[in-house]
Amino acid sequence: MSDHSCAAGDLCKAPPTADKPSSRHICCKCKKAVHSVHCSQECTSITNKKLKKRFDSCEQQGNFKEVCFSCVEKERRVLILLEQHMKATKSGEDSDSDSDSNSDSDSNSGGNSDDNCDNDDGNNSGNNGDDENNNNIAAASKRDSVDPWLEVVTFDELKNYDATILMAKRYYVAGNRDTWKPVILTAMSIGVAGFPDPDKFKEVEEIANVTKRNTHAFLCPATSVDPTTRKAVPFLKKEVIRRAITNNVNPVPRISSWNQKKCKEWLQNNLPHSTDHEYIRTCYRELLDEFREHYLLKSGSTEANMFRLLRAFECLLHKDQ
Repeated sequence: MSDHSCAAGDLCKAPPTADKPSSRHICCKCKKAVHSVHCSQECTSITNKKLKKRFDSCEQQGNFKEVCFSCVEKERRVLILLEQHMKATKSGEDSDSDSDSNSDSDSNSGGNSDDNCDNDDGNNSGNNGDDENNNNIAAASKRDSVDPWLEVVTFDELKNYDATILMAKRYYVAGNRDTWKPVILTAMSIGVAGFPDPDKFKEVEEIANVTKRNTHAFLCPATSVDPTTRKAVPFLKKEVIRRAITNNVNPVPRISSWNQKKCKEWLQNNLPHSTDHEYIRTCYRELLDEFREHYLLKSGSTEANMFRLLRAFECLLHKDQ
């Protein structure tokens, strides 16, 4: 493998004498360059239809729409985990079906209370049952092999996880752009001391600078950070269930019909587990630092130009060290 950085990483097949990665060959997923087609694969040539579909939404970055071997393997692993998840879920449903049918008749001592719960719109705090007929869960009884923060895992599936897996340090994944979802973090921060009101996140300077479209400093859409948009509702719902499980709330709120406002109100009144707070603050500071540095490197503003000059000066100072 060449000493030059290649998006394919350990899967790079370039010889040690190869030049640096080519700007003509850039992975459409991680947006990093590879040495040549020997370290990547054109999306059109992927024979696995499910795997190929994972890259449909990616935009072509170089001369071809290609994906590095590293990203191919990551997505292949996700597909395997998802398949394991579906099998585990189906197996659990089959094993529980008999006991569920027997418990239904025993639980009707209150008359038609189950029917009344089914008609609950989710805003009645006195009927916060669970939509999945598992009213008394406080922590997950099943451990799943799929990371819970993945978008393919819905809020109602979080009950399959142990509470320890849902703690902030294991739930929020930072750094890797393939898994980078700042809205998970901003949703987790709702109600935590030191954070702005959820409606004010889009006004935070570091966030506003990198979410403005058609600018050099554009990094991500506002919907990927702002926890108050319509697209953020699934993340808010997952955060409600995550907090309910980690805080041992019993019964778990019934949230299928909750809107953004209802989720936000519940989160503001039910804080994350006490051990989560400092980690959430640390991750938020690091996120703003990353946004600020990106802006200074890309925006072309006077402040950004000064920043780049200082960075270049620092590199010269440490060049021979």
